[in-house]
Amino acid sequence: MTTHDVEKSVDDFKMYDSGTMAEPNEFWTLLRETAPVHRVDEGLGYTLVSRYADVQDVLRDPDTFRNGVARFFDKGSPHPDSPAVAAVMADAAPYREVLGFGDGEAHARHRRMVRAGFTTRRVRQLEGFVSTVVDDLLDELVTGEPVDFVKQFCKRLPILLIGEIMGVEKEREHDVYRWATSLMARAAAPPETEDDALRIARDVVEFHQYVYKAVADRRESPRDDFLSELVANSEGIDEHELAHVCAQLILAGADTTIAWLGSIFDLLLAHPDQLAELYADRSLIPNAMEEALRLQSVIKTIYRATSRDAEVAGQDIPADSLVIPLLGSANRDDAVFPDAATFDIHRPNVRKHMAFGFGTHLCAGIELARAEARISLTKVLERTSALSRVEGEPLPKYVPDFTIRGIDRLPMILHPAER
Repeated sequence: MTTHDVEKSVDDFKMYDSGTMAEPNEFWTLLRETAPVHRVDEGLGYTLVSRYADVQDVLRDPDTFRNGVARFFDKGSPHPDSPAVAAVMADAAPYREVLGFGDGEAHARHRRMVRAGFTTRRVRQLEGFVSTVVDDLLDELVTGEPVDFVKQFCKRLPILLIGEIMGVEKEREHDVYRWATSLMARAAAPPETEDDALRIARDVVEFHQYVYKAVADRRESPRDDFLSELVANSEGIDEHELAHVCAQLILAGADTTIAWLGSIFDLLLAHPDQLAELYADRSLIPNAMEEALRLQSVIKTIYRATSRDAEVAGQDIPADSLVIPLLGSANRDDAVFPDAATFDIHRPNVRKHMAFGFGTHLCAGIELARAEARISLTKVLERTSALSRVEGEPLPKYVPDFTIRGIDRLPMILHPAER
């Protein structure tokens, strides 16, 4: 017998329900056990794939399960725009399928361009930047007094790094965060109100216009920065593609890393015995990071579109269908990760997780994200004697987001190390 209510079925859940988005694990368990390939009619209509082996099969076959979803999504959104929103989006970059939404040679060309920007020297510089920022942020927080670690650390570090990568002035930190959240919102659940949809659209347009100006500036006067490297290696790639590449870089480096950092520290606070092991043995840090990423997969859902009739786990999926491989569900599959719902920093096969994708579409910036997590956890352990929750404060809750799994807040106390 499983832990979920045996009276429930997958049909009792709605994919875009706020409760399901915030806490999807019961739904995912039912899917894996009773309907591993499941059709839902919400939104544009999707086929959900929930088991690890099946998700991997989908991601291993990019010729059948294509990233290109432009024929379904209007300007990158799975939800129809109102006339007012469409009028705002008319000033956004014309939609282009790049990186996570691209296929074939175009996808390979974009990845080569991004890799050219992440040279060994550049990554080393960025890791140095991360180390400095982590120290600066911890200078404000390691006081023995309550702080909101999500707000004051987890949200700030990735945003400051993305700003550094994109050449955005540090003073515009809040703009970078606003752009990142709105870019993600365009591809997530339907906005609750027309005002929300308009705000999101205006933010997206503002970001695209910023990129147009920044790219023109780098063409005219190259600098020693990532964006100049990107522009220098963009032969055959137009300004609209560059705008969308930059948008995906912000998405990959902001909300996902924010969520990962929050989950790492929240899970360690919930498992003080394993936190004590990390204080005693820092060599356990890499596995602990990956286990947090597996258990609370920051990217819950991705999209694919079938180019032809397909079959997954014995279920037929017609051509021109939208498919959602549930990465978060796959990473909780007991068939691959025994006792998968348990946090275990010693898990031997944790690197088999697919939290950042799999195969040709594995996240291009994953190693930089890992550096952020590793440096952050290492320095927190070095500079503190203990971490604790704040007595009387409610536990963090997961935000009801369709794509990203992250907590809303993390009240905690960082107790200074004894000197």
